[in-house]
Amino acid sequence: MKKLLFLTLFILTIMVTMVTIHGESSAKEVITLKVTHQWPQNPEDPLIATALKFTDAITKRTNGEVQFQFYPAQSLVKAGSAFQSMQKGVVDMSILPYIYASGVVPQLNFSQFVCGFDSHDSYFAWRKTKGYDFLEKKVNEAGVKSLVWLHYSVGLASKGKYIATPADAKGILGRANGVYPELLFTNAGAGITPMVSSEIYTAAQRGMIQAMVTSSSSMAGYKLFEVFDHYLSPLGPCIDYGMEPICISMKTWNNKLNDAQRKAFIDEINEAEEFGLARLKEYDKKVTKMFRDAGCKVREMTKEEFAQWKKLAKDKVWPEMIKKVPDAEFFFKTLPQD
Repeated sequence: MKKLLFLTLFILTIMVTMVTIHGESSAKEVITLKVTHQWPQNPEDPLIATALKFTDAITKRTNGEVQFQFYPAQSLVKAGSAFQSMQKGVVDMSILPYIYASGVVPQLNFSQFVCGFDSHDSYFAWRKTKGYDFLEKKVNEAGVKSLVWLHYSVGLASKGKYIATPADAKGILGRANGVYPELLFTNAGAGITPMVSSEIYTAAQRGMIQAMVTSSSSMAGYKLFEVFDHYLSPLGPCIDYGMEPICISMKTWNNKLNDAQRKAFIDEINEAEEFGLARLKEYDKKVTKMFRDAGCKVREMTKEEFAQWKKLAKDKVWPEMIKKVPDAEFFFKTLPQD
């Protein structure tokens, strides 16, 4: 009887140990990836909505093995250092305006073509060109991988008047969204103060700037309709479009994920990109309404006004890019032709 009791206890001990070990093993198999971005975690924002849809789908596809922790509003790292943090593997993923990383990968100046595209659809189509393939190769070599193409259009908000043509920009103090958009405005006679999107509201409040260019996401996320009274909506032509994809550290991609998990990411990309494009278009409409509802004067830039900006870009900005940015002539050849 004692032997039977002892044997039973022994077997139960082994079973409990195996369950414990299995539970610990299962816990170790769960990977939680850190996702950083610069905006409030607003699920109505098309960037955030797309990222949530994408990451939720991956968690389901991997049966919970891959999970995600979002760090919004630069709460993990500053937007300007997110790319370098992914290079080091300190940050796993980001929704990142790639122009912020042009100091690391100079070809990323072409993530933002000044006056190069005339619609969301034409820029979205560029992701299937040799130009984008080459750009992605450079990003990969630097230690980051683009997952889901997302992009922004820009509106132009100002105080006192519309900045609809280069002549309107003469003498103003402003903010543009990158080195070459800044060059466009300085050639129009504006003074430019560089800053990231999160700094615009305070700068406008203090009178440091009278006009600025930024994405619809930043217009809404930072409530910029409270500090400007004129808005040129990107529902019409806009000065530039820029990439801000969901991207991942190559160290995370290669070292933290297995083949099946990587496939789960890849299988969700196309649906996420189409979802994101539709949301971006709708969000431009929503942000335009936000400005109008706030009492701002709102209209679209006309094709004739855009043509003036494009001529200035071709005359003054594009030649500088050809001089200073590696592979510039190749990238310009991949643009839609007039």
